Amino acid sequence: MLTLLSGCAADSTGVSESLRVATKNAATPREELTAATDLLTAKCLDQDGFKVPTVAAPVYEVRPSITGYTGLFTSTAEAKREGYGTTIKAPSAAPLDSYRATLSGQDRKRFDRALLGDPKDVVKITLSNGATASKPSGGCSGRALEAVYGSVKDELRVEVIQNEILMLATNPAIERALRERLPQYQRCMAQRGVGVTGLNAAETVGASLGQYRQPGEAPSSHESKLAAEDAGCQARAKLSSTLDSALYETAQTWLRDHQEQIQRASSIVDDAAPKAAFILDGKDE
Repeated sequence: MLTLLSGCAADSTGVSESLRVATKNAATPREELTAATDLLTAKCLDQDGFKVPTVAAPVYEVRPSITGYTGLFTSTAEAKREGYGTTIKAPSAAPLDSYRATLSGQDRKRFDRALLGDPKDVVKITLSNGATASKPSGGCSGRALEAVYGSVKDELRVEVIQNEILMLATNPAIERALRERLPQYQRCMAQRGVGVTGLNAAETVGASLGQYRQPGEAPSSHESKLAAEDAGCQARAKLSSTLDSALYETAQTWLRDHQEQIQRASSIVDDAAPKAAFILDGKDE
């Protein structure tokens, strides 16, 4: 049952607390949901004779900002635990794409059919600008999405909300709000021996340390310390809260007009999260 957002008191952004919470929950990309879906897809393809390599865990669990900015930590504990994604030996291409590239002729056609099913089987959603978003609903991909999200259409609902909000986040006022905070952040990082320009600490650390660890491997104590200091500097400069508030303020009319869709997407994500954890723990077998 879909519950509409109540008319909770709004802050200075003009967006109620409940709507802000639902927006952040729905619009934040979740790598664990993608990892669970990829794992189920690979298992399904294996039954059709296609041995797609998989990593049965998220590669990096620091989620991007809903405004699209990366490199922002939610806490010092997260920063110490995860470090920077730039030090992880990540594959150059997605496993499905890499595997498909090894196939030719009829094998590739069979793979595409097994992955996506009948090309006529698609789900569609109309965007706020009148355009249409669509996604194949058949094959192993469709079955995996259904297992994690409840249905392919529900996954598409979440994807659409995330993309719509990313478009809203391109408002120049959001970048201006960030730039006002960056000098304080840069001074803080310089005091800790790390020179940054904007939010490029991950690139700086990655260039210094290289990709020295495998997916799932913990960062070194040195990297953990750097990331924790970075998180502290970000918090002192209020980078994340500034970006979020700027988005809520500039997009408040759209967010209020689409609160039903946002709330629905948030509920879909909440329902999908424990399913994904169950799958990644291997308990679905």
